[in-house]
Amino acid sequence: MSMKSLVRDEVLKSSDVIVVKVGTNVLTDEDGMLNENRIAGLTADLYRMNAQGHRVILVSSGAVGAGMGRLGLKRRPTELPL
Repeated sequence: MSMKSLVRDEVLKSSDVIVVKVGTNVLTDEDGMLNENRIAGLTADLYRMNAQGHRVILVSSGAVGAGMGRLGLKRRPTELPL
């Protein structure tokens, strides 16, 4: 196990609250579609941390990017029609 992994494990053990930020690259595959397997794995990890007694907060900066594939958009919209 690397020193970085050991430090991360110690920080996680001593933390009551863990904030996990995920972006578009985590939520989507190379085609811009939601990566359901990755999301399921992330969900399982967050559940495990919660079951170990941590308060887990999920922050997503990838909401727009995650919805683009579903809407068939190739690039981010620059305007929001009303």
